[in-house]
Amino acid sequence: MAFEGSLDSVSFADILNTLCRVNKEGVLVVSDDKKKKAIYFRDNGVTLIGGNQRAKIGEMLVKAGKIAPKDLETTLSEHKGTILGETFIDRGLVTQDEVEEVIATQIEEEICDIFFWEGAHFSFQEGPPKKDLSSEQQVTLTFDVQSVLFKIAGQIGDWEEIRRQIPSFNMIFIPLKEYATLDFVGTKLQKENCETILKHLNGINDVSDIIRLSQLSVLNVCKIISTLLQINAVRPANFEELQKAAMECQKKAQIQKQIRFLEQSLELRPNNEQVMLSIAQAYESIGGGKKAGEYYCKLGDRVFMSDPKAASKYFERAIAHIAKAFVPREKLLALSEHLDDEEKEIYHAKMLARLYKDEQVYDKGVELCTRYIDKYPSELDFRYALIDLYSSSKKIEQVIEESQTLANIYEQSNRIRPYLETLEKILEYTPDDIEIKKLTIKLHRKIKMEKYRTWIISGTATGIFLFLFMMYYLYYEFSARNLYYNAKNFESSSHQEAQRIYEILLEQYAWSSIVENAREDLQKLKEQIEKNEKVVVDITKDFERFVFQKFEQVKVLAQIGRFQESRQRLDQLKREYPDKNWQKLAEKTDQYIKEEEQKQELKKTNTLKKEAKLAFEREEYDKALELYKKLLERMPKNTKDKEELKYIESLHQEIASIYQTKLSKLVSESNQKFQEGNTKEKEGNFKEAVFFYTETENVVNQAFLIPQLSVEQERELSHTKNLASQGKNRIEEWRISASTKLKEAQLLESQGKIEQSYQMIQELIQDPQLSKTESAQKALLPIQIVTEPSGAVLKDTIQQTPLVVHIKPDEKKTVQLHYPGFMTVGMVLTRKSPPILEFTLKRAVLWQYDTLGPIWGKVGHYRNTAVVTSRSGKVTAINEKNGKILWEARTRKGIGDIEAGVSILGNCVYFGSNDSYVYSMELDTGKKIWEFKTESFIKSVPAVEQESVIVGAMDGSIYSLHRQQGTTNWTYKGANTLKFKNDPILWGDLSVFISISGEILALNLSSGAESWRLKLDNTITSETAVGSKNIFLGISPQHLCSIDMDQRRLDWKVALKGMITKIHVSGTSLYVVTSTGYIYSIARKDGGIIWWKKMPRGIYSEPLELNGFLYVGCMDSYLYILDAKNGENFWKGMYGRRGIRSDIVASPNAIYLGTEDGILYALER
Repeated sequence: MAFEGSLDSVSFADILNTLCRVNKEGVLVVSDDKKKKAIYFRDNGVTLIGGNQRAKIGEMLVKAGKIAPKDLETTLSEHKGTILGETFIDRGLVTQDEVEEVIATQIEEEICDIFFWEGAHFSFQEGPPKKDLSSEQQVTLTFDVQSVLFKIAGQIGDWEEIRRQIPSFNMIFIPLKEYATLDFVGTKLQKENCETILKHLNGINDVSDIIRLSQLSVLNVCKIISTLLQINAVRPANFEELQKAAMECQKKAQIQKQIRFLEQSLELRPNNEQVMLSIAQAYESIGGGKKAGEYYCKLGDRVFMSDPKAASKYFERAIAHIAKAFVPREKLLALSEHLDDEEKEIYHAKMLARLYKDEQVYDKGVELCTRYIDKYPSELDFRYALIDLYSSSKKIEQVIEESQTLANIYEQSNRIRPYLETLEKILEYTPDDIEIKKLTIKLHRKIKMEKYRTWIISGTATGIFLFLFMMYYLYYEFSARNLYYNAKNFESSSHQEAQRIYEILLEQYAWSSIVENAREDLQKLKEQIEKNEKVVVDITKDFERFVFQKFEQVKVLAQIGRFQESRQRLDQLKREYPDKNWQKLAEKTDQYIKEEEQKQELKKTNTLKKEAKLAFEREEYDKALELYKKLLERMPKNTKDKEELKYIESLHQEIASIYQTKLSKLVSESNQKFQEGNTKEKEGNFKEAVFFYTETENVVNQAFLIPQLSVEQERELSHTKNLASQGKNRIEEWRISASTKLKEAQLLESQGKIEQSYQMIQELIQDPQLSKTESAQKALLPIQIVTEPSGAVLKDTIQQTPLVVHIKPDEKKTVQLHYPGFMTVGMVLTRKSPPILEFTLKRAVLWQYDTLGPIWGKVGHYRNTAVVTSRSGKVTAINEKNGKILWEARTRKGIGDIEAGVSILGNCVYFGSNDSYVYSMELDTGKKIWEFKTESFIKSVPAVEQESVIVGAMDGSIYSLHRQQGTTNWTYKGANTLKFKNDPILWGDLSVFISISGEILALNLSSGAESWRLKLDNTITSETAVGSKNIFLGISPQHLCSIDMDQRRLDWKVALKGMITKIHVSGTSLYVVTSTGYIYSIARKDGGIIWWKKMPRGIYSEPLELNGFLYVGCMDSYLYILDAKNGENFWKGMYGRRGIRSDIVASPNAIYLGTEDGILYALER
């Protein structure tokens, strides 16, 4: 059965439903103009076809956290031949289940990704893929295809709802709320994933960017964004935000992304011309000519009627990108007609006719040419185009007919040459037409004779004309030049005569080559005549003005107080201009100088008096003294005038009064400044105290300069100055002492002596004098914070413990320490806090549960549900995320305790009990499906495969039960010495059992027939650990051995300290624990010891290696976290009082450990 179609007409949900219903082998191909995806469905598996699958499987494992990027790089460089997934498994980096889980998830995402394709074509063909689609490196996964399709089909409702809310991965979403304010009640969101996505919602990243940046699956990202939309935490970007995002992309040269955002904004405002133009220009910039042309066409259509000229430009741009497109050319032709632009109309009609011919659209071309022949009969190009169209379409009769019409036109207009060419073209189609042949011969002769006659006549006429013209020209030019040279001669003797001759030359010989020179010379001559006439008049006026300005300059010098210079200049003018009129002007100027000098002297004296009195009133004594001294200097030295002597005496009295007033003020000011400094010192404001003490010294120094200073005043001022100096020295000593203490404390801190530094700072800030210094005010108390483990991050910083926090003496500082997987520690630091604070961080417990009995078995988990068993016989299913109990069940009372864990497959839980029963229950509800009675205790976890449940008992019996019904498929009865306590192993088509006595028994999975057995020399002391082709066991007395399952032989054996209890396989290493408390890291390949460590008590719990750390549960009740590379202690924490015996287990949601006290702890990863 094959089918195909478009995703625009058939929903992808219908396609999936069809695939589920028909269950056929075949290839589903989905493609659009940018990408193509092919998926090969078989009855036992799915293959992703195409692409670099070697890189894809590695990238998927890194993204899922299964391998490190360095391991991927190493494996790819060494990989040869085999499938990459098998290489990872052989190297011990991942297990088969982990590879299958990652590939299944990837296939689901590849299929579900198609929900978001638009305008794509799909097809389904039965049978294997074609050779062009196949590849040796494709990733194939063998599993129940129907279950995958039904699982995806079961999510169709989710995908269709997501598709409705998120139509495209190109959409941008804008956050409306802060992460801390979001209410997740009623949602199933993981807060970490939600926070990761909100962090990338920055107004630029679209959904595809968020998928890439968050490293989350497509479904997870889409579900989270869909839920955020439902709780109004985000919204789609509006028009303005899309425009802003497009501009940001343009700045970063991300043109493809810019185009996507512009097209989204155009969907919001379909008629926005500016957005259309921006999209077209963006496509132009990246060479997308076709798309640019389409958008220019849309722009042209948009403004076709409102702005025809703009529409013409848009259609011309469209033609530049898609030259062979009919529509823009037809639109341009219509616009030219509308605008009555005949020239452009004819041009575009011709270009369109040529395009119709080139693209073989002959009917439209003929119709166009016919219309324009009728409209513009004189435009013969349309007839030529019509003939070409008929010729290209093989319509010979029409070619001949139109050619004859064209020939008649040329004949009527007497255009012989094109008439001849047209006839010759007709002959190509009708070579036997005698009349046309004769006519062409006649036309050829006529053209030849016409050429000869024309040449003779034109040659003769030209010769005669040239001879006569040269003779006249020589006479004309000679006469003009003769007049020009006569005019030039008269220029030096008679300007008027030269002007007359120039004017005759210009009038009578206007065509002479000398006429331009004559015109220029005449203009220069006229300008010279005008200039000469003005010179005589202006010289006299200029001279009088010049002399008068010199006398005015003398007055200006007097006005600005330069009297001596003004008199010197006046004397010089008297000598230069002895004329009577000028001498009178000199006398007036001399009188003006004298009057101006007297006026300015009086003005200066009055100004100085006013300024001196004003300065005295303002207490500007120095300025007042200076001004009074200037007044004294202006008085005559040896005057005997009584008025002048009296005035001089008054000046001396004013000066003496100023000195006394100033001295009194300075004495008072010095005492006041000193008192202010002393007060500031007592208050502890040393900076201002020093300032006032220095001001006191400055004031005293000013007083010492006054001549009228008395001895008593001098003594008082000296005493004040000494007190001020002592205050300054005292403060300086305190400052130096405080600064030295602070530097010593800082040095101690830099040397790691935190306690001594802390004590020295305390002494500094408690000292009554030093605490008031600037150094003490800057001092900060150092408090060191130490945590186990180290590396806790101080909130809002990048500092990690051990670290030092500085606080002000009067500060209360709240700090918080964060470490992933541990509880946040908060504290308030004050000056009373000790200098060193030590904390042991506590692991963050998501939830805990009391099983009412010791927990020995490994916790099972599946789809956010954890299942735990207890020696009390209790089985409990718990929601991993919130610790809510889903259901509880019990085995039979008395001996119904459970030592091992559970197996989970699908929606079923399987486990055995010491009450000799094997149970099957529903995972969701705890409802018992079936129970099976054996003949002895069950102390191991049943092995479950698609059809069967395999379990061994302590009496040597082995049972294969029907998985759905619990009935017996087959039973194997071994010797009573065989006691099966280790979990069975499914190895290909075999089930492998290991007895405490050292027997390894392999039975056929279908029939129970014994395939082979291997007897070890010693008893088994540990659980079985499984590698890719080996199993690992602890045997008595204290040995670890590796057994090659393919060769059925002992690979290696190594002696350790203590009885081996549990073995953990991780990558290329084994982590082995013993009953005496030893932990070993051992190489899988050869059993070499990498490192070992001794713990306080015995260890019966299987360790867990996770993210480079080794989690170890010990019987001293502590959980130890070690560095998996070297065994160094990272952290320890106590859980319960009786010890930890159950294996440490990690799920995607939590880390689980169970204690002898019966408590199950779910720790944050």
